[in-house]
Amino acid sequence: TRFVRTDYKSNDPKLKIKTFSVIKDHDDQIQSIQIVEMKRTTLVNQNNMLFFSPRQGYRIVQCDSLQVLGRKCKTVEVLYVKDKKKK
Repeated sequence: TRFVRTDYKSNDPKLKIKTFSVIKDHDDQIQSIQIVEMKRTTLVNQNNMLFFSPRQGYRIVQCDSLQVLGRKCKTVEVLYVKDKKKK
């Protein structure tokens, strides 16, 4: 299967969303969406990433880089489960 990825990137430092990507298949159906958000302060750099697939589920990854404690990441993942009931 051939996939097409379209990336939208922000150059505006005021915007938190830095990258928005859409991946579609050859039938123009969305296969996944990826969003990257970045926040920077004097104490912490934070990256939030959302990976969404209409058929599989989604994953959120949040990484904090603190000058004192280093890098810490947290992940939440939700996977869709097919109902296997027979009719």
